[in-house]
Amino acid sequence: MEYWDEKSLEYKYQMTQVFEQQLEDLKEIVPDFYIANATIHFDEHSPHMHIVGVPVKEKCKTGLSRQVGKTSIFTKESLVVIQDKMRERCIYEFNIAYGMDSKLKEKQKGKNRDITSYERKLFNERVKGLKQEISNLENEVSDLEDNKQSINKQITKLNKDKDDISDEIDKKKRLNNKIVIKSKNQLLDENKKLKEENEHLKSINYQTETRYNDLKEKTDYLIYHLNKIIKKLPEFIQELIDRLFNYNNINLNFFKQQYDPEVIRKREKSFNGFSLFNKKEIDKATKHINDEMDEYAEEFYETKKSKDDELER
Repeated sequence: MEYWDEKSLEYKYQMTQVFEQQLEDLKEIVPDFYIANATIHFDEHSPHMHIVGVPVKEKCKTGLSRQVGKTSIFTKESLVVIQDKMRERCIYEFNIAYGMDSKLKEKQKGKNRDITSYERKLFNERVKGLKQEISNLENEVSDLEDNKQSINKQITKLNKDKDDISDEIDKKKRLNNKIVIKSKNQLLDENKKLKEENEHLKSINYQTETRYNDLKEKTDYLIYHLNKIIKKLPEFIQELIDRLFNYNNINLNFFKQQYDPEVIRKREKSFNGFSLFNKKEIDKATKHINDEMDEYAEEFYETKKSKDDELER
């Protein structure tokens, strides 16, 4: 059998002429065996031929003159002779067909025996049972085919549903991407506006801080000089009083009311209550002091002038 493992189908087909010659050899060797059918098989492991025929016994003394003569034609002895002759002719014809010089292996001992009617009955029942099993299997296969078609339809529907779901998911993704992009753009615009507003506020804060520092510098300068004036004011008033005491018509109460240190402290206290950053109040207080000093100076010079005129008389 291993000989045919790697042979091509064309190579196996060359056995056809060998099998045809084997039929002729069988007719010659066993002339009482009438061949009804012969079939060659190439679809199995090795090429082989199945022969169906009827052994016929002629000139029977009882019954029909021609009867099936299996036991008289195919005996143990005749079968050995038939097998030996067919083997010799088979290898001879094989070598001719393939152009070879092959030898057959030694024939192995086998065992042939007749089948009893009971065994045949069991065999037929077994065959019948196997046919029923085959029929049942064929029905199951048919049902499976129907189920397969139904399952294929369900699979087709599921695939369609899957495609529809995938399309819907893609649509949702595209929509979400648009929303995200829109939201992102809005956030970028808002962020840009906030940055611009922040820069504007920084600019305003810088201007305000600059203005504040400028005003503070001016206010500090003004307060510094006002404090210098206020510190020197009692000394200036005292000097004026000392000089004015030389004139009899000078009203001392006027100077006390106008330039008494207690009055000055009250004024300073009142002045300190002003907001250092309220320019109007500072200007107002400064103007008030200047006005009083101007008024005092004018009155002083008028009084001095009157005194000088009287002395000249």
